[in-house]
Amino acid sequence: MDILQKAKDYVETLFKDKLSSVYFYHNFIHTTFTVNKAEEILRNTDVSPEDQEKVLLALWFHDTGYIECAKEHEEEGVRIAKNFLQNENYPENYIDEVSKLILATKITYQPQNLLEKIVKDADCSHFASHDYNDISDALRKEWELTNVRCFSNDEWNAGNLDMLKNKHRFYTEYAQQNWQSLKEKNIKKIEKKLEKDDGKKEHSESKKR
Repeated sequence: MDILQKAKDYVETLFKDKLSSVYFYHNFIHTTFTVNKAEEILRNTDVSPEDQEKVLLALWFHDTGYIECAKEHEEEGVRIAKNFLQNENYPENYIDEVSKLILATKITYQPQNLLEKIVKDADCSHFASHDYNDISDALRKEWELTNVRCFSNDEWNAGNLDMLKNKHRFYTEYAQQNWQSLKEKNIKKIEKKLEKDDGKKEHSESKKR
C-alpha cells in the first residue's frame, strides 16, 4: 500500500473514532474534497512526484488537529502527521516540509512558494464550488455548535461576501484560470441574498409606519 493510501485510511479512522460529531464542516468529507481539488491542480501544474506527495500528505492531515481542539488545530495536525510519518520511517527534513505545508493552510497565512499556493487554493476551493451554499451552511452550523459564534442571516451573508470579495484570492495559475469565474458566481449569489433581505426589511419597515 502506498503512503497516500495509508494516510487516507489513517485519517479516516482517526476522524471516525475521535472527531466530535459537531464538526459538520471540518471533517473527512472536507478533507477528501480538499485532496481531490489539490490533485486537480497538480494534474495541471508542473510539480515533481515527490512534491506532489508532500502536498497531498499535508492536506490529508491539515485538519486532523480538530480531534483535540479547533484553536491552533494546525499545530496539532503537524504533531499527528509527524508521528505518522516517523512511524513510516520518513526522514526529518521531509517531515519538516510536510509540516510547513500544513501550517500554510492557516487562514491568514500568505503562501511563499508554489507548493504552499497549491495547499491554500485546495483548502479554499469550496469558494468556487457549485455547492458553496450548502458547504457554507455546514460551517455556520459547526460554529454555532462549537460556541464560536451564532450569526443572523445578514451577518453570515455579509461575512461571506467580505471573505470572498476582499480577503481571499486564488494563487495558482490553474485556480485563477479555472475557479475564479465560479467564485464570482457565488459572490453574485450572496449579493442577491443580501439585496433580497434588504428588500424584505424595507417592506417590513414601511408596513410598521
